[in-house]
Amino acid sequence: MQPEDTFIFAYSGHGFEGTDGRDYLALYGVTADTVSSDGLPVGEVLELLQKTRAGQRMVLLDACRDGMDLQNRTTLVKSA
Repeated sequence: MQPEDTFIFAYSGHGFEGTDGRDYLALYGVTADTVSSDGLPVGEVLELLQKTRAGQRMVLLDACRDGMDLQNRTTLVKSA
């Protein structure tokens, strides 16, 4: 990826809060009981996106999880 590139991460599915209190995206076969070990941590996704060299980064989450706290996450999109 180059600074002039745009990277888009899109997810549509279930989200869970793990037993460790972290927010997760459910991958195939994940249940509420196994999400902490088998789910995709939202925080790790955002950290990886921040490390990309793409000048524009966008996250599209369509996850049905009440209370997912994305308000305290670092903003990835700068104003145009």
